[in-house]
Amino acid sequence: MLKIDYTMKRIHILFLISLFYLSACADLDVAPPNVVGDQTLLTSESGMKVYLARMYSRMPFEDFKYLAQRGIEYDSWLGSMGIEGTGEAVNRDGITTAFTKENTPYWTDAFVLLRDANYLIETLPEYKGSFAEVTYNHYLGEAYFVRAFVFSAMARRFGGVPLVTKVIRYPGDEELEVPRASEEETWNQVLADYDQAIALLRPTSMERGMSNKYVALSFKSEAMLYAGSVAKYNETVNGRLTGLGQKTGVRVMGFAPESAQTASRKYFREAYLAAREVMNKGGYSLYKKRWAANDREAQYQNMVDMFSDLTSTENILVREYGYPTFTHGYDAYSAPFIFKSPLASGTCPTLDFLELYEGFDRYPDGTIKVTTGSSNEQGQYLMFDSPMDFFKNAEPRLRAYVIFPGDQFKGREIEIRAGVYTGPTPISPLFNNYSYGDAETRYQGLSAYKGGSKTLFLRPREGNGQELI
Repeated sequence: MLKIDYTMKRIHILFLISLFYLSACADLDVAPPNVVGDQTLLTSESGMKVYLARMYSRMPFEDFKYLAQRGIEYDSWLGSMGIEGTGEAVNRDGITTAFTKENTPYWTDAFVLLRDANYLIETLPEYKGSFAEVTYNHYLGEAYFVRAFVFSAMARRFGGVPLVTKVIRYPGDEELEVPRASEEETWNQVLADYDQAIALLRPTSMERGMSNKYVALSFKSEAMLYAGSVAKYNETVNGRLTGLGQKTGVRVMGFAPESAQTASRKYFREAYLAAREVMNKGGYSLYKKRWAANDREAQYQNMVDMFSDLTSTENILVREYGYPTFTHGYDAYSAPFIFKSPLASGTCPTLDFLELYEGFDRYPDGTIKVTTGSSNEQGQYLMFDSPMDFFKNAEPRLRAYVIFPGDQFKGREIEIRAGVYTGPTPISPLFNNYSYGDAETRYQGLSAYKGGSKTLFLRPREGNGQELI
């Protein structure tokens, strides 16, 4: 006979119903634990440090990772300085061209960073009670500084740009398409944002590598000097750059003739006043730790140290790199060939750059003298016992900027040369035309190089060993 325990069955059913009821009442709208939200980031100094670090990591600094032909790409690939048609240097890889445009326009990344700044400006007031007033103001000032810096970087490239000064929410906001403002309106926005940052920021930075009142004043001065120059000179040069927006009709490039001079005077005045405040109150000064009057070696070493001393009194804002977390490739690309770095010898200073400095004998036309004649095609070559003898009277600051042949660098004597002549007597110029494009004979074709009694030793070509003398 089958006996069923209905009492136990009812208990099991009631138990399951209770489980379903309790589950249905549970709040399943729980923030995922791996997502950091405003409550974490915007309520503590450690959280704000993370938020600001993200913004600063995407700032359009034209630093060791910047190459004008490529634009703001943050990767330092073939990073090389002074090669954009300025005459300061030439590049081994054939990218020494006049600067006309960036391959990657600074546009999309700019609006991402603007959104971060705008979000902080709009949202941080909700958490004002989490900070002391001076700290809260400083964080807001950082946001205004970033926004001013980004708008300034865009204005230098495009003139007038869409002035996105609030977070655009999609879907929701009706005005999703923000037209370009005039160039004058854009620079006025840069000025207003810098002024707001200056009013809010503390006199000293809360973190190394971030802004403060005098950092903002310094960049304001630079931006206003640029804006004033555009307003003043763009209206007078041949081929005046100007243009109107197709939809709005506003002058998105250049300044209106009736307002240009007034605008230039305003911007120049703002630049001057900002710079004077930095000079008078910022606490910065010329770096002179090793400098000594009438001591060329001390002046040279002082200039070298100035670029590597993090405590330098000239440092206003420093972007610090550290292996392996935050690196650049400038050293590897520009180190002398003797170090055998990957892609070494990519940046080569020009004679035109050297001629900007004192300490060399000159031809009548002002170019550096290398022969006994009145030009480099006349007379005989000047002879020296050591390559460094040619630079013995050069300005100490030039020696700090450019590695001379035979000088010491990183504990080694540097071998940099096109060639070395070792004959017993002076010789006449090897060429009558030193233009690379027009040259009829290369050094490798000269008898002094390929003849039986070799007196000319050339620099190594990439992949080859150093020729020994």
